[in-house]
Amino acid sequence: MSVINPNTGLPTEMPTEIWVTTALAKNLTEVHENSDEACIMEKSFDDSRRYFIKVGERGQILNPWMINSGRESVNKSFGMKYWKWRKVAENTHSLYHKFLQTRNQLFLRDAERMMMING
Repeated sequence: MSVINPNTGLPTEMPTEIWVTTALAKNLTEVHENSDEACIMEKSFDDSRRYFIKVGERGQILNPWMINSGRESVNKSFGMKYWKWRKVAENTHSLYHKFLQTRNQLFLRDAERMMMING
């Protein structure tokens, strides 16, 4: 399918892949992916899935119930956000999701270990 590009007036192809994004806050309610409350995200298209979690500057996974979770504001020394989305493997995503459900620190530590092993 093609559409007319308003800048050039020429037909251009429309992207055929439309990814569906689901981002969740610490209480597992759906929020926008750019929200400061978002902790975990999944992008899906047909049978493809990509998993993301928020990771800090030093590679630690966001614990939204800890004091440092408020570092969502801009880091003054670098002018960047402290927490960034990082693509991870499905098992890492599952462990972090389980941590958000239960608040059991063991799931958070296991997710961090899995992230080191296979992303």
